[in-house]
Amino acid sequence: MREDDQEIELKDERRFWREAYEPAFGRSARGVEGLTDEDEPLFYFDDVDPERVTAWLTAYNLWARPTWIGVTTLFHDDLPVESRLLQVAVALESLGAAIAEQDGKRTPSTFEGLLKLVWGSLGFVPERVVGNSSTDEWCKEFNRAYKGVKHADNSLPDPLDAFHRAQEGLTLIRCWLGVELGVSSDVLAKNLKEGR
Repeated sequence: MREDDQEIELKDERRFWREAYEPAFGRSARGVEGLTDEDEPLFYFDDVDPERVTAWLTAYNLWARPTWIGVTTLFHDDLPVESRLLQVAVALESLGAAIAEQDGKRTPSTFEGLLKLVWGSLGFVPERVVGNSSTDEWCKEFNRAYKGVKHADNSLPDPLDAFHRAQEGLTLIRCWLGVELGVSSDVLAKNLKEGR
């Protein structure tokens, strides 16, 4: 909004906003390539329940924050692994809090408690996320890596471990979204095994 950029002559104190277009909505996509015909997403629109999609969109205020925080990492291909882990962990923390709010539960006071809410809402355990660990062990290890990045008095995680933890956390968010939109856990598990 500028004084010298008004479409109509100024007659009082009112000023008008110019129409603007920002294709990336403030998110850089530098270095990120779009999907090709060979790329296969974790699930397709045909896999979802349209009523669940409507419910998810209706609850925009609840799900926007964790979704935006998690998705942001996809638009920064050159983000350092520690920053990526931090971003994904914050998204999972926000997602756990949103799940608690949706379910009318008290928000857990610990990060691990928030992670367990995400796991509890999933209904299945994707091996691609936990590997050979239990969900409790995974929560502890993810928390350790997250605290290593977040707190200077903790040991910084190995960069490869940070990379893998960030990928696992993002996959957990993707699985949660599929479940929330009504995709069957069998479809998600099968597609994960195929490397999607």
